[in-house]
Parts: sequence; C-alpha cells; structure tokens
Amino acid sequence: MLASDARGDAALVWREVRAAGHRPNWWYDSFVRVAFAGPTGAVVTRTVWGHAHTMIAGVTDALDALGELAVAWVEEPSGSGGPITVRALRRSPAGRWSAPQAVGRSSTAFFYATPELAVAPDGEMLLTWNAGSAVGVKAAWSAPGHDFGAASVVNGSKAAAILDPTPIFDPGGAAHVYGTVDCDGRNSRGVMLSTPAHSHHFLRPVVVAPAPAENLEISFSAPGRALAAWQHEECSTLEAGPGSPYARVMLRGSFAAPVALDPHTSAYSVTPVAANAGGGSVAWLGELSASRFPGLMMATADTEGHFSIPSTPADGLVPVGRDSAGDLVLQDLLLEFEISQGTIPGAAAPASPVAVQPVAGAELEPSPLALITGTPPAGSVSSPFIAEAAIGRGAALAWRNGVTGKVAIATWRP
Repeated sequence: MLASDARGDAALVWREVRAAGHRPNWWYDSFVRVAFAGPTGAVVTRTVWGHAHTMIAGVTDALDALGELAVAWVEEPSGSGGPITVRALRRSPAGRWSAPQAVGRSSTAFFYATPELAVAPDGEMLLTWNAGSAVGVKAAWSAPGHDFGAASVVNGSKAAAILDPTPIFDPGGAAHVYGTVDCDGRNSRGVMLSTPAHSHHFLRPVVVAPAPAENLEISFSAPGRALAAWQHEECSTLEAGPGSPYARVMLRGSFAAPVALDPHTSAYSVTPVAANAGGGSVAWLGELSASRFPGLMMATADTEGHFSIPSTPADGLVPVGRDSAGDLVLQDLLLEFEISQGTIPGAAAPASPVAVQPVAGAELEPSPLALITGTPPAGSVSSPFIAEAAIGRGAALAWRNGVTGKVAIATWRP
C-alpha cells in the first residue's frame, strides 16, 4: 500500500514471506517492510517488524498532514490457525519508530480480518477490521503522536459482520465505515455507519447499496456530499463476479435514489470520485459485448445527482481519486488491466497512464511513469500504486519495473 501527504512524503509498505519448513504444516517467516520518501526525494527502506513462524496479511499505511506515519497488519502463527492479532506501529515526522502495538484480535477467517486506516482533517487516525461474525467490526483511534487506544465495537447489530469494512473521513471530521453485509447470498447489500463530526460514536447502519450488491465504494467531497457506486450482483467471498454498475449521490446529508448507470453492462470494478461542487464521476471496466472484454466506460453526475449517458473516455484517462482539495488523480484503467494480463502497450499508448488534474483547472500533468512499448517482454511494467493526500493537496505514485525489479516512487504537489 502507498500513502502520501501534502508535504511531499510518500510511504510504501509491503510484506515479505519466506517458507521456513514443513512441521508437519508449512511454516513461514514474515516481515513488514517500509520505503519512506521525504520531500527531498531520498528513499529509506526499513524492516519495521519480523517474526519467525508467523503469517501476516493486509499490510496498510496512512500519513497525516505533518508526516506522521501509521502502519498496520494482521498476523497469526503459521501452521496453527490462530490467534489472529491486529498490530500497528508509528513513525514520527522526525523519523522515530515506535514499538509494534497489539491493537486487537479477530476470530474471522485470516484474510478477511485485514485492517484499514483513515486520517481525519485534524490528524486523528482510525483503524478498522473485521473482528468476526459474533463481534462485528472493531475500531481503534489514535491522536497525533500517540498509540492507538482500546478497541471498540463499530457495529454490534444483527448486520454486524461487514466484509472489508473501509474507514473514511469527510472534510468536516465525521468518520464513516462502509462495506458489504450478508455476503454469499441474494440479500448482500452495502451499508455505511457514520459518526457525528469529531465523535467516536457510530450511529446505526444505513443501506447505501440495496440487495443484491457487492464492492461498495464511497467518495466524499464535503460534509453531507458524497458519491457512492457498487455492482448490482450478489456478493461472494469465494470469487468476485461482474454486476451492473449502480450509483447514487449524497446531497445535503441524504442519498438520492439509486441509479442503474448501464443495466446492460457487467462491470468488474467501479470507481466513484466526488466533485467539489457535488456530483462527480463513476468509471468502470466491463463487458461491452460478448466479443469484446473489457471496455472502459464513465458516467458523470451533476450537482443535483442526475447522471449522464455512459461514454468511453477519449483519452482513456478517468478519475480514480482526489486529494482533500479536489485535485484529481486520473488513470488509464483499461491499459492497466491489459498490462496486468501481459499485453505489451502499443505505439499509440499514452506517454503515461497516470496524470493529475489540478483543481484550478490547469492542464493535465502526466506522471513520470513512462510505458515501455514495442518489443520488451510482457510484464515489464507492473500495475502502479496510487495514493492521494488525505489532508491538503498532493499525490504519490509507485511502480515496479518488471525487467530491473526496481521500485520507483514519485510525488505530485501543486
């Protein structure tokens, strides 16, 4: 995972897992690695945690406006099946690392317990994870410069088990957690729980994506102003399937009616990005016909929540994220998919598949990620990681060159 802040810092975190033997089950040694790039451009790589005979998953990170970094993951003893522990650690703006902290536990399946992090406008951080069907979603909060506090239950109702609970703050300081409940059934639906601004108390869940629904995504641009999108298909924990792209706009704190963006398309992903004044855009990859897969489409919503007829972007670039000021990060999602499938970009490919559209309306600023075209082997450039500053203006991009194996990090600031 990649995180960025408005200072120009960027942090890329990942896991390393090494097979250590068979006794009688496979044993693994695991490590958490961090590459931190400061505003000067220097990149420092560090192993921040390691343990023998342990499996880890869901390594994630977040940066606040002052450059303080939080890293979180889940771990369990390899070969034993438990217990599952959620851990976190911090890096101060001055570069001092804290000791790893055991934040909480989970009783769900290992890879469904993976944590997520979000940063509030005042620098407070929220860590959420799926603690198990009998417990629901748990959360832990931390103020700048402090460890995470005691874990609390986000949702203890009958719909407690939320798949992939994702935290997000709106610009007013209210926290939101969204995800899918009742997966593996026709009643799967996307819900969101919210707190009042600067509060840790979550209110009752609101159904954002009516059943059947999967892969709910939500983007906020202001308090009470957001854009949600999902796939109209029953959720499956075994294999994600396509579904028609649906969306709805939040206006003045309430969601408008759901809209079928294209009921004749089976989308494999949906990406909503809210606009500053309201509305926004929803992009998706999907089957345009039986003989052509995939295709890239996009629909836009105006400030009153009315959606346009879907169309194919002329340059292939669609919004995939925004910083808190409204600068947009754009990406060629179709080209990324083709590269991930081993296709070599042709001569007509854009100079860079990632760009930034500044909020002031200036020209697009292409990223330094240059595509390799022509004869290089397939997979010479891997899919990039992209992050936007949660507070202020800025973005970061990381990618790996499949030929050299080297990872590059680039940051954008206005």
